[in-house]
Amino acid sequence: MVPFRIRWSFTSPAIVPTIPIHLDGLLSWARVQQAIARGVADPIAEQHDIPLERFIAKSGWCFKASWVDFRIDTEAPSTPEILHMVKRSNVTEISAAWESGVIGAKYPYYDPLRGLHKAGFYIHRRQWFGEAVAYGVGDIDQVHALLSEITSIGKLRRRANGTVKLIEIIEDAESGRLWARRVLPSGSECVAVEPMASMLSPLRAPYWKRENAVVTLVPIAA
Repeated sequence: MVPFRIRWSFTSPAIVPTIPIHLDGLLSWARVQQAIARGVADPIAEQHDIPLERFIAKSGWCFKASWVDFRIDTEAPSTPEILHMVKRSNVTEISAAWESGVIGAKYPYYDPLRGLHKAGFYIHRRQWFGEAVAYGVGDIDQVHALLSEITSIGKLRRRANGTVKLIEIIEDAESGRLWARRVLPSGSECVAVEPMASMLSPLRAPYWKRENAVVTLVPIAA
């Protein structure tokens, strides 16, 4: 296991999520996709089988993998593009699903204001980035192989946002401490590289699963 730095370049603008993307989250997703392709009965069980070193504290553990930092090209800065999207509920399809009993038990009535049938108006900021960077400690070759499974990063990837052009991964001694630019277990100030604050968050993938949230430390400057 060695410290490394990863750099992505893009062929399309990206939409950066409000919640930062963890490098280990990307690798976990790629591992699950590989497991699905192999026909594994429970692919989710392999999500933490990734080639990264672990940081273990009294309050919990996390992978030594930073957030992904999207960086604007300072020599040719771009202006964010405001992307407007409308989500509509298809009443015909919903009615057919009710009649067949697919969703009747869980959603006994049509509600366009919340839940599965919610309609809405969404605003996204799409922008060109010069690069994205992340830091970690692990097996460089295996990390690169997993990252090769990921063709885009960020939100609305299905619309060709954040399409990856090139992945570069190099051994980097400084990454031996910069991996800590991420959510850390509570009480881990000893490895922090910038001011931290307490927040409820999962410590590892799936980061969207809020019921896995615990008291953690997060960088204030991020």
